Amino acid sequence: VSPHGGGGLEHGSSTSMMMRRADFDDDEGYARAARLAAHELYHAWNVKRIHDRALGPFDYAKETHSRLLWLHEGCTETMEAQSLLRAGLVSPEAYVRGLGERWTDYVAKPGRNHDPISELSFEAWIKAYKPAPNHANVAVSYYEKGDLLGVALDLELRLRAGARSRKGSLAGVFRRLMQSHAAKGRGIDEVDVIAAASAEAGEDMAWFFARHVDGTEEVPLPAILERAGLTVRATASWLDADGRPRAELTRAQRAQRIFSGLALSEGAEVRSVEPGSPADAAGMMLEDAIVAVNGLE
Repeated sequence: VSPHGGGGLEHGSSTSMMMRRADFDDDEGYARAARLAAHELYHAWNVKRIHDRALGPFDYAKETHSRLLWLHEGCTETMEAQSLLRAGLVSPEAYVRGLGERWTDYVAKPGRNHDPISELSFEAWIKAYKPAPNHANVAVSYYEKGDLLGVALDLELRLRAGARSRKGSLAGVFRRLMQSHAAKGRGIDEVDVIAAASAEAGEDMAWFFARHVDGTEEVPLPAILERAGLTVRATASWLDADGRPRAELTRAQRAQRIFSGLALSEGAEVRSVEPGSPADAAGMMLEDAIVAVNGLE
């Protein structure tokens, strides 16, 4: 624990986990600790044993580029959430609610489908770690999108395998990769992941990766959830359960209801303009300084 900061780093036989001391002042801090521990524990398999051929042995004198960071980090988040659910630390209702919150945050990201997630993984050194001013418009976190891709892939495998009276899952993909590669000290590439997913489903799954990993088609998570038996409803925080505007709105709900596509610095300088937004239509540009609105400074 420390005064500030946080996160984890996996090693072959151990892990380093850090949280702020203040995180343990409430129950949510303990929940974050459980998520962090589940995430880093799963890395004992996904990353340290099952790893991209580029991820070891390392040459620490140069960058290490991997097209599979969406799998190694994003799908570890998928399995992290499943692990907490199976351990009884998270209820099924809380799991589904958390999934809905993650999807809501994700679809608000304008850059989520600008470039393939495999490409963003490979270019993490120059994009994720050294973001340009327009980063939010042309990129998304491989953790975030990889997690939702993992959920979508898991459900696709379960549904397609189930139609053949067999079992398939994302966990099954990792089991196969452990047996075929990790147990033999071999690194993997995307072809190996596709082969393992296809074996789990009982049919060729290359199309999924072509569309959503190496392509930029939207992750069809709501439609897959519907096929899996869930009811998916799109709404807004300022509407009640019947879709009517709430009588009273919190400050956050009022702010969410106003969309300009504009992100400002403390000094009202434009940091980001979302393509196709009202701010874009008004001709706003990066580093513009807003001095007045309707004549009001």
